[in-house]
Amino acid sequence: MPAEEEVQDKGSQLWEACLTTVFIPFKEKYDDNWDEEAYWEAVETFKAESKKAGYEDPFEVIAKYGISSFEVIRDKLKAGPKPCFRKGWKSPYTGEKVDILGLVESLYHVSGPKFDGKERIVIVDFWATWCDSCLEIAPELSDIFEKYAGRIAVIGLNNDDMFDGQKEHSVEKTRNFLKTKNEGIRYSSYIDTEDHLARDFDNVVRYAGRARICIEDPLDEVLKELYPIEE
Repeated sequence: MPAEEEVQDKGSQLWEACLTTVFIPFKEKYDDNWDEEAYWEAVETFKAESKKAGYEDPFEVIAKYGISSFEVIRDKLKAGPKPCFRKGWKSPYTGEKVDILGLVESLYHVSGPKFDGKERIVIVDFWATWCDSCLEIAPELSDIFEKYAGRIAVIGLNNDDMFDGQKEHSVEKTRNFLKTKNEGIRYSSYIDTEDHLARDFDNVVRYAGRARICIEDPLDEVLKELYPIEE
């Protein structure tokens, strides 16, 4: 193996060791479950592994992942994930009314059919071009859109500009990106406006959260309620 590839391989192994020793064991130990002593014991174990791999300072490698100290890692783990990623989380939007048609009419349409408000069930998918998990779920949402045509509408809302701080929306950039994904993203796609209306939630929200993990049960429940007899 060439020297450069060997260094990269050792670096990847060190980062993997950091994940398995320092991160993963404490992933669910935030807030009141935090164990400070156990964390620093794990850090010492990782430091020993780092030295065996030839790194006196492991941050030679892990700094490129945006981490500058073990204190930074500790603070992130201790704070825990955002509420929406915690077990048992329930969106505050659940039970509220949303004017989906009014929302969509103010957005930039970039691909797929335009939403006209005829469907009784609407899935709104917030996504970004850099979000791998968003792109992974897209083909499944496309299948739902086609399987339940006329009953369920699927609307993708791209939020790239909300996160990168740009004032101008890259409509053409997003449209061109979607052209490369036309096999996987076949439903209605829009871009959020400068007012970020996607955050301002006559339809009642029945579920809000991660699609891949939890969407099947609430979707099945609403389908049975609104369409009790299979056509």
